[in-house]
Amino acid sequence: MIIPVNIKWLVTVLTAATMAACSTDEKKQEEINRNSLPQLINQIQRCSKLYTTEVKAHKIITYYDNKSISGSVLGMKINTELPMSGRKIAIPLDATLKAYIDLSNFNEFNVSLNGDKMEIMLPEPGVELTSSKVDHKNIRHHVDLLRGRFSDEELTRIENNGRNAIIEEMGRMDIMEKAQQSATKTLMPIIEKCGFDCQNVTITYGPITKKMDIRTLLENTAIENGKQIVR
Repeated sequence: MIIPVNIKWLVTVLTAATMAACSTDEKKQEEINRNSLPQLINQIQRCSKLYTTEVKAHKIITYYDNKSISGSVLGMKINTELPMSGRKIAIPLDATLKAYIDLSNFNEFNVSLNGDKMEIMLPEPGVELTSSKVDHKNIRHHVDLLRGRFSDEELTRIENNGRNAIIEEMGRMDIMEKAQQSATKTLMPIIEKCGFDCQNVTITYGPITKKMDIRTLLENTAIENGKQIVR
């Protein structure tokens, strides 16, 4: 079908007018966004440390050791456990870990505007071991006749090993991804309240550290029975 020349010209004019209108709308929205940006930055900064995800863990810490003798007899190496020299212990431990996004340093450099589109760039989540508690009443241990009971120092070391094991297990969970999803859900209403169209807003996060390196993201303290513990 052949379209008359005058209709072609009309289609071209309408297309150009539509594109010009869209461009004008984008510029207006970008100006509105820039004017609202200081308020948005202030609101996000007020969140400071935004806790997003909580994980509760329960673990039975088990430990066994025994006395042994080692040496060489007639040129043969020996390593033999001594009878009645074993010790076993099982310690129940409950721990709480929380993931968060640190927004204390959020500023205009974390925001990129492109027309009516906006990208907000946030750091990767951090994780805190916020509490841990040993169930002392349900500790079970067995000590053979030739051994002494576990000392307080040994118990502390075993309990700390248990906390470390829980932290390692967090590396096999998706706590970091859940923290990002939860943070996005929390921040979007704040962004919308500041006058931004959430459909045009994208929130991105810093790269997540390898899961098994999650220990490097953890705070160095935890709480047990109201007392601070330094790991």
